[in-house]
Amino acid sequence: MKTLKEIAESILTRPLKKEDGLTFSEIEEIETDLGIKLPNILREFYSLVGGLDMLFINSFECFIKPYIKNGMLVFLEENEGLCYWGVKMQKLSNSQLNVYMCTDVEQNNTEWVSEEVTLDGFLSMLLYYQAASGGYEYSGAISETE
Repeated sequence: MKTLKEIAESILTRPLKKEDGLTFSEIEEIETDLGIKLPNILREFYSLVGGLDMLFINSFECFIKPYIKNGMLVFLEENEGLCYWGVKMQKLSNSQLNVYMCTDVEQNNTEWVSEEVTLDGFLSMLLYYQAASGGYEYSGAISETE
């Protein structure tokens, strides 16, 4: 499986730059606000592409400032606010975190449904999806073999 860095660089057709990601300080600020350490793969994702609007914010799915709700670390919102994705708080130390989706994160009895994919696989897939959905100028770089 390709790394997040390899996938992002193949989509962008260039090496990643420092300014493409969030800084260590920005990631620490998010963690301080939450009172937790983010999963390593999410930290890596933010550090690599967290500054790229076309992959990170201005696309079909919107990476939001992570927050905790109903025992879930919520990090992604569908562009119309209809769906949200997160990982279970009690599993944050697990390297094989599964991703869950719900349709109304604000309700206290929200049912989270497993996407049947780990966070690293989900983020890898989402890089391609974001480029094809919102970063159209880069979607031509996606080959059938990737």
